[in-house]
Formats: sequence, C-alpha cells, structure tokens
Amino acid sequence: MKKEKGLQKATDFSGIKTIDDLHQHLKTNPDDADELGEHFITKLNNAYAEKNKTESDYEDLLVALDEWEEKPEAASKIRNTTYEANYLIIGACIHNHIVNNICFPGVTAIQRETGLSRTTIYRHLKLDDFRPYDKLIRGKHELMAKRALEHLYYIGVVDRNAGALKTFIELTGFSKKSSASNINNYIQINNLKITREELDQLPKEITEQIAELISEGLQAKDCDKKMEDMTT
Repeated sequence: MKKEKGLQKATDFSGIKTIDDLHQHLKTNPDDADELGEHFITKLNNAYAEKNKTESDYEDLLVALDEWEEKPEAASKIRNTTYEANYLIIGACIHNHIVNNICFPGVTAIQRETGLSRTTIYRHLKLDDFRPYDKLIRGKHELMAKRALEHLYYIGVVDRNAGALKTFIELTGFSKKSSASNINNYIQINNLKITREELDQLPKEITEQIAELISEGLQAKDCDKKMEDMTT
C-alpha cells in the first residue's frame, strides 16, 4: 500500500545569517528563492516592530537575494523603502532628543531610543553611502517645494505683493542659481530682451516696479476672464 504524503515541512532558514550563508544555500537550493524572500520580509517587518536591531541584516539579505535573481529594480525598491522608513524614525528621534535635552543625540542614544541597528544609523548619518536611495524623500521635498512656489505666486497676485512675485520669478529660473536646464536665460517683451545679468544690475526700485506691473497685468487679465465668463 502506497504511503500517503504528509504536509510538507517548512524549510528552516534560521541558519542563514549572512550574505555568504545565503549564497551557499542558493548554490544547492536555488528553488528556495521565493520562500527565502518571504522569510526575509517577515523577519524585516518583525525587526522594525520589535526594535531588535536586526533590520539592516535582513535588508541586506533581501537585496542580495534580488541581486542573485538579477532583479536590480526590486533591490533598489527595497533600499528606497527602508531608507524612507529609517529616515522618518531617526529624524523624529533626533528632533525629540533635541527638544528634551537641548543637544544632539549620539549614535548609542539613537540606537537605544529607536531600536535600529548601528549599521542603519551610521548609513544615514554618513549620508554619502546611501545617497542614491533617498529617492522617496527627495520626491516629497520636490513636491512640497512646487506647492510652496504656487503659494508664493498666489500671495504675490492676490495681495499685490511685489516682493513675493520677485522671489517667485527668481526661484523659477531667472536667478543666478537657475538650473542649467533653462534654455533661454532672459526675459523678452516684444523686441526687447533683458538678460539675467542685466536684470540683476537694475536698481531694486525698478525690479519691484516690474514685479508690480506684472501683478497688475495678471490681475487685469483675470478680471477680464471673469467678466467674459459672466457674459457667456
């Protein structure tokens, strides 16, 4: 009589602690890759929840597994996601420590208060090593910077604030620090072209008058549009 096959026992991955351990296991058990991925993700989530200072180990193992499977985009996604989480945790810790103690915390204090590993903390404080993986953070900053510019423009137009409009003009490409991506670094009105350098040489009163005229022109245009909408 044929013996019935019982439930398959889950593979024990507890002995895989380093990237070398992972590579050795995959040499003889390449089909374990998917199960290993799930195992490392569970361990990574538990590390954050339990604050047991092992999150960097499982982050590195997940990245090594994706690289072994030749999935660079997946590896980059893990780095970006964990960077964002660690950035928020460490940033909040430093902020609270300064508020409560009037000084910056040391690495040991950050480790004690966050439960993160020293490896993770050093990676963030050194910055350069993990700079390519702050994509999600930079995305938030860029988004909020654009929203801030929109609000600055709104203040300039609604309040007829020449200073706000002047700042808006400078920050959106007509200042000395304007991006090299700007194709034309000048203002053209009819046949008159004014370069950035020429604009910088104008007296402050003149630039404020220019900003005020632009504000008035935009307001007049807006009023005309509203009147047109009311009559249609």
